[in-house]
Amino acid sequence: MAGYDVTDFQAADYSVGRLIADCYAAMDGTKGPDAFRRFIARPTKEKIYFCRNDDVQAVLQRIAKHETEPSTAITPDLPCVVYYRIFDLAFDSMSRAQVFHARRVEPDREVGMDGLLRGLEATTIPVKLTYSLLVLAWDRPTAERMALSWWGWVAPIFREHTRIVTPYKVDGEPVQVPGSIDIPREFASSAETLDDGRRLFGMRTQFDLNTQVVYGKSFETSPSFCVTGTIDEESVSAGGRENG
Repeated sequence: MAGYDVTDFQAADYSVGRLIADCYAAMDGTKGPDAFRRFIARPTKEKIYFCRNDDVQAVLQRIAKHETEPSTAITPDLPCVVYYRIFDLAFDSMSRAQVFHARRVEPDREVGMDGLLRGLEATTIPVKLTYSLLVLAWDRPTAERMALSWWGWVAPIFREHTRIVTPYKVDGEPVQVPGSIDIPREFASSAETLDDGRRLFGMRTQFDLNTQVVYGKSFETSPSFCVTGTIDEESVSAGGRENG
């Protein structure tokens, strides 16, 4: 019998990065300070970075490629956005874990002569992940515009930009897990003088991602199996128990 599989958080990290990229892709790149306009014009991979910690100097070295060219003095082209996940894990005490059985629906495809379908037996566990978002810039107006752009993106009353969907595969079966982020309440700001005399401005905020861990395994079942949901390549829909 095959063992259980469980989703990890790497895909959630990528989904958060996609949300951040969407924020700045929606901004008008013809307005604001020159540095902000250059930021909007740069490719995503050259302006938004996922890091394992909040070491600002290490981030600057990475951006300036000092790690691969340590003898070359390169001044990073800021601003940039750095985000990382706090190495903590909190289970949502206000929500209960849910157990479900699901059966794959494959339109216009023959099941097979044995009449068996692929199914998924799984538990969804609500969790809360905390992310830190750091904006770095060489001047204060650019740093503030970067922070306000993010805040404006996630703050609308309908909160459409705070919802994400993260695709996973649990024991080979595709599952899409919804999530939402809490609106940040404040940005902490700082300014420091680097060794070369330049002033570096930073603004940091934290936000929580409310999502789910899926723990389960796939199995084979006959078409008459009782299901509580269906899985296809696009979504997972939960419903009442019914006889197939």
